[in-house]
Amino acid sequence: MLVRAFLALIVLVFIIGYFDIPIWPKSKWGFIDRRGNLVIPANFDRVQGIGKGNLVYTCEPQQSFHQGLAAVAIGDLWGFIDKGGKIVIKPQFDAVGDFSEGLACVQSHDRCGFIDHSGKLVIALQYSPHALNCKWMIFKDGLAAVELDNHSMGFINKSGKYVVKPELRYAWPFSEGRAIVFRRSGTETALIDTSGKIVFGPQGARLEGKFSDGLVLVRKQTAQQWPNQPCWYVDGTGKQMTKELTGRAYDFSEGLAAINLGTDKYGYINRKGDVVIKLDFDKAGDFHEGLAAVGIQHPDKDSAYRYKWGYIDKTGAWVVPPQYDDAGTFSAGLATVRLNSNPNGLYTSKEGCIDKHGNIVIPIKYGSVFPFSEGLAAVQ
Repeated sequence: MLVRAFLALIVLVFIIGYFDIPIWPKSKWGFIDRRGNLVIPANFDRVQGIGKGNLVYTCEPQQSFHQGLAAVAIGDLWGFIDKGGKIVIKPQFDAVGDFSEGLACVQSHDRCGFIDHSGKLVIALQYSPHALNCKWMIFKDGLAAVELDNHSMGFINKSGKYVVKPELRYAWPFSEGRAIVFRRSGTETALIDTSGKIVFGPQGARLEGKFSDGLVLVRKQTAQQWPNQPCWYVDGTGKQMTKELTGRAYDFSEGLAAINLGTDKYGYINRKGDVVIKLDFDKAGDFHEGLAAVGIQHPDKDSAYRYKWGYIDKTGAWVVPPQYDDAGTFSAGLATVRLNSNPNGLYTSKEGCIDKHGNIVIPIKYGSVFPFSEGLAAVQ
């Protein structure tokens, strides 16, 4: 009897997944202001950053409004609304990116191009979405990375003309006038400027992360297993700026970078590579607006969440004690936090927002809350 019941359960799960059948009431998305007022009704099926799925709801928290517009989906098609909630570019695309420098990437029938704020297609649908989806095909420093069907990549300007020929294996968006690219070998990395000139190509090492705060991480390729290979940071010319380190290391933000130096604990280094915040944390995020989300091991080993999260300042002192099951970065003075009412269930948790003093400003009652951008935040 138990075997038959188990087999029936397996068949049910397969049918739900294969035919995309919802197993709970479908959630909708709207937008709130900083007082928590719902100023754009929850009429949308998805907002930018939310993946489609029933059994697993994938979420990449990100800001919704960019240059006055936010990407929203009705059904399976994407368009854009303004800050009054009016649809200004009707849902018609399979996928979209955020507006940046006046343009946004759109995808239709496995082809990508770029539109302006009126919805006019100004760069034709001619690029492949395979290596970079619309989220990463964004204009920075006047250039956007694009891919052709032969898997070669390059950078175009806002007229659609190549500034960097499509001769690269991979290319990531520009940041602070620099971009990390992989040459055709697929393993050899380089740092280029906006003219496409290679300003630094490490020998026997590779670039990691992104150029941020004027620095980028270089990791030496040795027989040792990652992350035990030596690493260091260089500036935009390739000049070494920190001492050699060993361990996991992340991008700089506001003058500090999270690192674990080969241990299980995380702390922060300064631009010289000196540890300025002790390695006391089990997880560590970037600094934003003077604070960083850090996690310590959850006191309840049976909890669905592994860590309790709070916020520290640049001295390493707790500003908001570790009390949340998840925590985002600060944006416009607020940060999204998550609390679970059922310690053993992932899907009973809710999100809200706190200020820099730890005060709850947006009640913890939403399925998800995106960071605030241009005065509004998407909520589920």
